[in-house]
Amino acid sequence: MKEPYATQYAEFIKKSRAADAAGTPLATPTTRCLPEGMPDIMSARYPIEIMQNSRRLVVLAELLTQTRRVYINEKMPPLDEIEPSFNGYSVAHWEGDTLVIETVRVRPDVRFFNVPHSLNMKLTERMRLTAPDMLESKVVIDDPEYFTKPYEFTFQYKRNNDYKIMEFICENNQTKVDADGKASLNLQTSGN
Repeated sequence: MKEPYATQYAEFIKKSRAADAAGTPLATPTTRCLPEGMPDIMSARYPIEIMQNSRRLVVLAELLTQTRRVYINEKMPPLDEIEPSFNGYSVAHWEGDTLVIETVRVRPDVRFFNVPHSLNMKLTERMRLTAPDMLESKVVIDDPEYFTKPYEFTFQYKRNNDYKIMEFICENNQTKVDADGKASLNLQTSGN
C-alpha cells in the first residue's frame, strides 16, 4: 500500500491484535450485520451457490442471504451512472473457457481483510473449471490510489451438489459496539 494508508493499516492491525488478545475484538462488518461485499463475498467462508445462464451469473451467499449479479456480454455503464454498492457492478465476457469478470464501484467502506481502497478500485476475476468439480478464480485488485501495484490472489471452489444454501439472517441487537469499536454480545433478551 501507499502512504499514508500503509501506516494507517499497520496501526489498525496492531490495535486489532491487542483487542483480540484482551478478549474484546473490534467490530467487523459481520458483527454489525453488514454484507461482506466484494471481493469478500467470493471468499466463501460461508457457503456460496453459483448459478449461470447465457446472460447472467448469480452468486448466492449463505451469510446474510446476499446476492451478487454479474452481467455477461454487457457493456460496463459509465462510472458516474453506477451507484456504489457492497458488491459493486460486474460485467463479464468469455475468453475461451475462462469467464473474465470486471467489477467497479465497490463502496470504500467495504474492506477485504480490513484493507482500505478507493472508490476507483477495479477487480478482475478470471474464473474457469480446473476439474469437473473444481472452479478456480484468479483475482486482481487494482487501485493505483492506494496500492503500489495490483494485489493478486486465487480462490478455489469445490462443487457440492448435496449442500443446500440455508437462510442466515443477522439478528440485530445481539452485538454491542462500544465507542472504541470493540464488539461484544448482548445476551440479554427482552421480556425475560
